Amino acid sequence: MNKIFCIGLPKTATLSLHFALQHLGYTSSHYPQIAKIIGGVNGKLELGVEEVDKHDAISDLPVAYFYKKLDQFYPGSKFICTIRDQESWLDSASRHFKDPRLNFGANRMLTSIFSSSRFHKDWWINGYKNHISGIAQHFKDRKEDLMFLNICGGDGWIELCSFLKKEVPKIETFPDTNKGINK
Repeated sequence: MNKIFCIGLPKTATLSLHFALQHLGYTSSHYPQIAKIIGGVNGKLELGVEEVDKHDAISDLPVAYFYKKLDQFYPGSKFICTIRDQESWLDSASRHFKDPRLNFGANRMLTSIFSSSRFHKDWWINGYKNHISGIAQHFKDRKEDLMFLNICGGDGWIELCSFLKKEVPKIETFPDTNKGINK
């Protein structure tokens, strides 16, 4: 079975997408433990597919970090990159990652994307832009496999269901989690 990978960065409504996918009937895992550290403290992060295989959909940081490998290992899958307005994303990320208490693997992934696991505005703006442009470049010839979804900007059931070729659910509101944290 093909998978659905949410490859948006943290604080871009990845948890809301996770709940939406569950509502659509997918088995979804938010922030799955798919990163394995090989070789100790100075080792490299490797993708652990055992956890990926347990779910139809997975979302958040490890997925965003490993999107190219996931694409390679799971051909025919769908990729959803959640995005949001840069200023609101910066505000949310600055509060969430001001003093992160993350595990070693998460710190390594954030440092790889943003040059630091602690929030630094200029570095994080650059990392966000590079992540989005890298995704666009990676999927440039396969637009049917990638969707950019701006949940914070109003995208919801119609856009998501159209991309996944699913019927729009009768429920009126799209999940909006971490609202107090994200705004």
